[in-house]
Amino acid sequence: MTGEPVLLAGLGDRDRGQLVILLAVAVAVMALVLLVAFRRRLRLLPLAVAIAAVAITFGLIGAVGGRLTVAEVAVFPVLLGLGVDYGVQFRSGTPRGAISIAASPRSPDSSRC
Repeated sequence: MTGEPVLLAGLGDRDRGQLVILLAVAVAVMALVLLVAFRRRLRLLPLAVAIAAVAITFGLIGAVGGRLTVAEVAVFPVLLGLGVDYGVQFRSGTPRGAISIAASPRSPDSSRC
């Protein structure tokens, strides 16, 4: 079999492998930064919560029979970074209202872009 379907299948497999590497590197870098930046107990807790959220999301999509495209999977390192960021903000004592405003889709800062 040759042609476009074979080419697209091959590219998809290669891209998925690269995305797994990207996700692993993102987790490793975030863990390193958390270990260096914070000196208190449970400093990797935000990363653990974010990884659990990504794993639950993958599991739920698979459980309902959904399929992910390569572009959708590529967003997960970004979501992982945001999850860690919000977790660090919660642990650092940032007021909850400020975090909610920053996380909302219509934050005041988004109108400046």
